[in-house]
Amino acid sequence: MNIPISKLTRYETRLLCENTTDLVQLSVVDINGLFERADVERTGRVSVQQFLAQYRLQKRLSAEVHFIADSFVSSLNLFEALDSTNSGSIDSHDLLEYWNKAGLRIDEGIAVLKESGQPMSGSINAVYLSGFLERELSRSTSEAPVSVKAAIIALHCCIDNLRCMVREGESRAEHLHKQLQLANQRRTLLIEELEHNQISIEQGYEARLRETEERYRARYLQMEDKFRLDKREIQNEVEQLEEELSRLRQVETSAKNKAMLLERQNSRLLEENREQSEAISHLEQLNRQLRTELSKAMQPRPVEDNTQLIMYKQKLEIVVAHNKRLRERIQDLTASQKKKAKASDGEPLTSRWSGAFRSQSGRLGSELNRLRNEHKQELIAVRQTAAKTLAEALNDQQKQLNLQLERERRQWEVRLVSEKNQLEKNFAEEKMKLMNRLQEDFDAELQRISSIVNRPENGSATEHYKRQIKTLETSLESQKKSYERRLAELRERFKNSIRSHNNVYVSEGNTPNFFSLVEKYKNAAPSPSNTIEPYASSRSSLSVEKRSQPPAHPFQRSFSNMVGRCEKCELAEMRLREIYHTVIGDHTLAESGIEDLGSSAGSLADDKIVLKREVRKLKGRLEATKDKLAELRVLLSMPSSRYKCSLGGSEGSGGDLRRAPFRVAEATGIIEKLESENVILEARLSEAQQLIKTLVEQYNTQLDETARVGAVLRDVYLHPNVSSDISQKTPS
Repeated sequence: MNIPISKLTRYETRLLCENTTDLVQLSVVDINGLFERADVERTGRVSVQQFLAQYRLQKRLSAEVHFIADSFVSSLNLFEALDSTNSGSIDSHDLLEYWNKAGLRIDEGIAVLKESGQPMSGSINAVYLSGFLERELSRSTSEAPVSVKAAIIALHCCIDNLRCMVREGESRAEHLHKQLQLANQRRTLLIEELEHNQISIEQGYEARLRETEERYRARYLQMEDKFRLDKREIQNEVEQLEEELSRLRQVETSAKNKAMLLERQNSRLLEENREQSEAISHLEQLNRQLRTELSKAMQPRPVEDNTQLIMYKQKLEIVVAHNKRLRERIQDLTASQKKKAKASDGEPLTSRWSGAFRSQSGRLGSELNRLRNEHKQELIAVRQTAAKTLAEALNDQQKQLNLQLERERRQWEVRLVSEKNQLEKNFAEEKMKLMNRLQEDFDAELQRISSIVNRPENGSATEHYKRQIKTLETSLESQKKSYERRLAELRERFKNSIRSHNNVYVSEGNTPNFFSLVEKYKNAAPSPSNTIEPYASSRSSLSVEKRSQPPAHPFQRSFSNMVGRCEKCELAEMRLREIYHTVIGDHTLAESGIEDLGSSAGSLADDKIVLKREVRKLKGRLEATKDKLAELRVLLSMPSSRYKCSLGGSEGSGGDLRRAPFRVAEATGIIEKLESENVILEARLSEAQQLIKTLVEQYNTQLDETARVGAVLRDVYLHPNVSSDISQKTPS
């Protein structure tokens, strides 16, 4: 067989013998002995020819061992335990103590030193002393018994075996050192390859980041221009609304003046109506009294009054005849007067009256004057009493309305404060829950990243990184879905609040204090049986109650004009819709860095810029929302124009105001309704502001936490050598 000529080490020689058929029966001791005899130069390497020559020589030798013929060359320092520095010299005192501990007396040790020629004190040549002892041992072996010879041979074999094992251990250590160097080189190559991959990934991230930043910068500029134009339009609308507000205030002032004038006219007409009704009732009472007296006079008299009755009948017949003549005379005079061209040519009617008739007519005139004076005095007294009672009732009702309004205002304030506190409490709870959840997610991500840094020992670092990155993508995807669900819930809540605000119910206003009394007295039709007692009764009869109005009443006609919503409400709804669209935006969150973060493991640098763009866009959206809310607040602080139609329009509509005197009552009720609607709208507006703040804070928290996770992952990719530090800090 062809054997290479290169020299082999002890370990390689053993491998060669184990893989060769003829040499496989050699033991480790035989191989080491052949190697020692072949290695004459003591270089630790022999050629194959030298080793085979020693093997053939050993086979030719006989089985008898000639131990005495061996040259006992000292190959070993027997006193290495005392010579720790391998200098070849030891102290004599240390040697004597060593022998004494081993069982040799000191005097015997001194005798050995004298025999070998070594000094009794000072340093001793350990190699020379070892050779002397070996020579003495070889001399005494020939004379020693066979058992001693066998013991000496066994000791030499044991020493040779130990020497071979030491050299074999050195060879193995050398081989392991070479393997360690190769492993270090492979590790360096893997680290360089990983750094190169990281650099290429970072360059790709930076390129995507720049592209995304440019794209979102262009979108930001477009939105900024759009918002600027919208702001200018809103400013122009605000100026127009201010002008309209000033004009409406002037109209309101003139309407108030007209309302006061109508109120005074109405009170005067009511008093005149009451006086006429009282006069009619008084005259009817007098008529009834006269009829009663007449019926009494027409009753038959007793027999003893017949003479007087006959006399009265005669007088009555005379008076009737006289009256008949007078009536005929009056008719003749009237007919003749019509024929005359001038009324002054005729004689006065009283000139032809008789004395008795003239005296009777005078008595009747004086009686009528007396009745008129008494009637006027009674009317004045009733008027004063009614005015006093009405004033007291109005004052009482005004006080009650003021107390009720104050109580309702306080209730609204308490309700607003409680709702504000509740909203703040709910917001704080949601914020704490979100912070806790994000902290837990961040801890989980940190533990996962630390497990990424702790690479396995079998060299499969790339596969391990891929698995960890896939796990991180899954976690980020689940976190993104949870954020999307939270965002959808906030949007739904905001839509519901806007919808409930659009459907807000305008509560009924308080019953007008003065006009309700006017309606009551106006609707109470005068009857012949009514007297002045109901008007002079106590305050309980003046209680205010709602009465159904007839269909043709002017108040109902004016109310039909107020059913539609006013211009202020429409503007408020339009502003709220603009705020809603500003908050919702153009639904471009699907393209943001929040969802791109979990798309691939190589999109962190790009997503960082995307997240910054999203933050800027949300900040701009928040500023626009604040501006629109301020404009909405200014709009709500303006007085409404809903009651414009009820007051008759412009200043030139005095005839309509006179024809509809009770429209002022409806205008007052509408004003109170608008005030309550304004309070409700402000409460809804505060709730919408809280929802918008919550939405923006959720956006900011989400972006911050995602940026933190991206930064940690980027640090892991950039600095893989700090894995041990991170793994030590993570449990703490």
